[in-house]
Amino acid sequence: MSGQGPDSGLYGLNHLWKFGIDAAFVDDGFVRGRLSSLWQLIHSTMASHTGLGFNLEQAMRLRAMLGRFDVVFTTTESCGLPVALLRHCGLVQTPIVFGSVGLAERAEGRQDGLAFRLYRRALASVDRVVYYGYDEGRSLSRLLGLPERKLRFIRYGVDVDYFRPQRGGAAGFVLTAGKDACRDFDIFLAAVDGLDVPVKLVTSPGRLDGLRIPQNVEVQYSVPIGELRDYYARSMFVVVPVRDNSYSAGTTVLLEAMSMGKAVIASRTRAIKRGYGLQGGENCVLVTPGNVTELRDAIRRLLANPLDAARIGRNARRAVEDSHSSEAYAGRLAGVFKEVYEERI
Repeated sequence: MSGQGPDSGLYGLNHLWKFGIDAAFVDDGFVRGRLSSLWQLIHSTMASHTGLGFNLEQAMRLRAMLGRFDVVFTTTESCGLPVALLRHCGLVQTPIVFGSVGLAERAEGRQDGLAFRLYRRALASVDRVVYYGYDEGRSLSRLLGLPERKLRFIRYGVDVDYFRPQRGGAAGFVLTAGKDACRDFDIFLAAVDGLDVPVKLVTSPGRLDGLRIPQNVEVQYSVPIGELRDYYARSMFVVVPVRDNSYSAGTTVLLEAMSMGKAVIASRTRAIKRGYGLQGGENCVLVTPGNVTELRDAIRRLLANPLDAARIGRNARRAVEDSHSSEAYAGRLAGVFKEVYEERI
């Protein structure tokens, strides 16, 4: 990507060769064809019932190509669920490693609906399911009947070269960013309301509907990644407020900010409290999800102790370099790919 953006969106592709794997990345999105209106209707209907994309058109279009590979890795549900369905129907024979990003969270309370019953059958045919929230495997097993032998927890990774500490002082604002449904902006806005510090909140349009924005909070929507990186660099520290959840909500921003050498205040969710090796007070600050007072106190402590924030930021950078780089993530994925391949030979 020539440094113009982070390599995280490649899901380890550019590092897999280091682990003896020849890989190709294919994603043609929603290319309109003769039946596009029908495919789009299927996608929108499934999405409205499940909250998950379902790009069956892409799966059908790429079906022949998938047979050329030894293993297929589907990176998200929108592409993975249709491919799993084709495998279930016998239209794809290649072993599949399915990437789960919040599938269990979406299935909770809806697992007996028609769509999730269909997904349950389709997923029975995949060879492995990788997930990024430490406890998500138990939910996937309970809600979708996935056997433990098929489940693999994998720590996510970010581009430590793109997201690296930058010279120059902080501009004097507190930053939060994110757009997923588990972001607890209600709690965050209440925690920073009235504090004598500028706050920058980066999210997507509609995400803050119905919420009162305090006077010290500046909201920006749909910020390009290069600009967000600049915000990380110029912030005093970063806050990642997340409602308790079973998947990895908030992990990307958390690791990107840590990689930039920033202290991060993060919600102590089930997804990250054990799986990512975080140590409160050492390489991050952990607070109870949903606790306004605790979050506000943590923000005040870092504001009052910039040297401590700098120390935590340095430790955060080391933690990401040691365990959470894109290359480390690719190595973990490579182990799963080899495991699946060896089962088939």
